[in-house]
Amino acid sequence: MAATENELLDIIATEAIVDRATLKRESPLADLGIQSLDVVSVLFEIEERWGVTIDEEDLPRMANLGEVLDYLVARINAVPA
Repeated sequence: MAATENELLDIIATEAIVDRATLKRESPLADLGIQSLDVVSVLFEIEERWGVTIDEEDLPRMANLGEVLDYLVARINAVPA
């Protein structure tokens, strides 16, 4: 099943307990207030839902939420259905 950006934003909002309306592609990651434990929870949910492994080390290199979303969508959609 292909992932959509909206599905990922919903997961991030739910798992990191942040207001979905504040999650914009241009938002710098540092400004979102998402703690490291929240990141682990988000990645675990994504891995469980789509059966993909996400490399946590790639995330710190990303500057904004849009880069994270692009990375996640590409990783998820690269996995054979």
